[in-house]
Amino acid sequence: MTAEELLAPVKERFCAGNVTPLDFTALLLTLLQDYFSQSTNILHESISGRIFTGTDATNILIEAAGRFTPTKAERRPAILISQGPWKARPHTIGAGTDFSKDANENYNYYRIIDGSHIITCIAKSVGETEILGSEVFKFLLMAEPIIVSQLPINTFFVAEMSQAQPVKESRDHFLLKIAVSYSFSIKFTIERLTI
Repeated sequence: MTAEELLAPVKERFCAGNVTPLDFTALLLTLLQDYFSQSTNILHESISGRIFTGTDATNILIEAAGRFTPTKAERRPAILISQGPWKARPHTIGAGTDFSKDANENYNYYRIIDGSHIITCIAKSVGETEILGSEVFKFLLMAEPIIVSQLPINTFFVAEMSQAQPVKESRDHFLLKIAVSYSFSIKFTIERLTI
């Protein structure tokens, strides 16, 4: 499957014009579930058997964090995707309005939104957590130029990966977090007010 074919359903959501955090979650789910669905994609041999099948018998869970339940994971590693903060960039020259009026004297504006998502990798040992995290980190680094070229967004980049640490609620699970940042523009028109 080509990158264009893989991203086609997600691209429709982005091109519809009302991008939400759920669209970025869908993007990351699509990419990671596809990547982990074939052992030949996986770089590190020790986790090449962790294949995502989309069934209850899958060897690795890849889900939106809001859908995750610890009992579902059991002894399998998990990759969870959650929204981070979104911020609107301040108005500056060239980032807020195009200073034009249309024929009806309506103003055309655009704003740039900077957003982020957190990908949490959980496994039974520090070593497996670090290997799983580095696999996700490297894959997303390699996917950056494809994502930006295929979707109507300004930027997409992997920002950082934390160190593995124990899960507070568990004695035998570890997690690490990968921050992904992106930006996109929204365009809108403010109609002329008549008093």
